[in-house]
Amino acid sequence: MGTGVGLCGRPILPGRALCLSDQHMVSAEAPPLVPRLVEGVPSERLLAANLAALAACDADLARRLAQWRPDASSPKVTVRPAASGLPTVLYNRLHIHSAYDPVAEAALQAARVPAEAPRVMALGFGAGHLLATMLLREALQRLDVVPLSLPVLRAVAAAVDLRPLLCDPRLRLVSEECPALSTPFVAVPPLLRLADPGCSELSRAALAALSLEARAMVSAPTESRRQHA
Repeated sequence: MGTGVGLCGRPILPGRALCLSDQHMVSAEAPPLVPRLVEGVPSERLLAANLAALAACDADLARRLAQWRPDASSPKVTVRPAASGLPTVLYNRLHIHSAYDPVAEAALQAARVPAEAPRVMALGFGAGHLLATMLLREALQRLDVVPLSLPVLRAVAAAVDLRPLLCDPRLRLVSEECPALSTPFVAVPPLLRLADPGCSELSRAALAALSLEARAMVSAPTESRRQHA
């Protein structure tokens, strides 16, 4: 199957979503692909549009997201504006993203991966800030995304237009039940601790890697002082 061109002018590769032109898409003033809250559109309609786009990328994930229903043990997930006006997510009372500037926070999370990295694993979909930040990189050829939390993705899909992200041909959703951690990787740290059971092993591996990296950064100045003493 060859490539085509969607209505939004982006190439469509096999298994990619068809981007539909819509008056409620991300405003022209926003940086490319940065997610925005959608006003004036019923959440059911927005969810259906996002599910249709998601189905072209990962039909199984779209089906599971459509069928997911909260029960007594499910977290309360809400999407609301941060101080910057961009969406942030609350998982019960825990902020998944910054309550002030989630895009600036995402830039810091992305900075731990070299700018020239051609392929990166992203742990956690969240509201899409980290994914949009990574996709700004010209050197990036592929972004493998593990959503981590179905309740969070469901809430976000009912409040944020995800089609610009899903239409980027470099974004690939990882559909394996428990994928292995690959490097380099970026992560939405709170989602590592709130991951669905099927992603618990992956989350533990990522947390261990981040902890080791943090200890190395702390010990580096001490070792440097010893060498110059």
